[in-house]
Amino acid sequence: MYLREISTPELRGQLTIFMPLAANTGNLLMYIFGYLLPWRLTTLPGAFLPLLPIILVFFLPETPVWLVSRGRKDEAEKTLCSLRGLSPEHVQQELKLMEILDEESKDDGDSWKHQLGLLVQRSVLIPMAILVFLFFTQSFSGS
Repeated sequence: MYLREISTPELRGQLTIFMPLAANTGNLLMYIFGYLLPWRLTTLPGAFLPLLPIILVFFLPETPVWLVSRGRKDEAEKTLCSLRGLSPEHVQQELKLMEILDEESKDDGDSWKHQLGLLVQRSVLIPMAILVFLFFTQSFSGS
């Protein structure tokens, strides 16, 4: 969600691949560490490396989309400028688009009933059922 809100559409696909890449690289490194080191030393990276993102998340800026939804448009503009590396004049169009989308989402009614209605649509239920089935079978297959 965070990457979707801070990235441009051109970079979004490239950035989202880093999560599975990092997870698979971490799994590979743990297998290598498990082969080379005693098990007690192998557990140390698994115990301490997750602390790094927990600490670093406190230094992330709020997303411009979130700031616009809270009415903090000046802060959203500053954050957008720093994320894009552009001047305030160059981000005005994107900021206006965020404001329009925020108004539309408020008009659509972000009530829990509306959100629940979106979740029970066929286009959501079928992929969700497939994912639950895959996760369930993966858990009981030993992988």
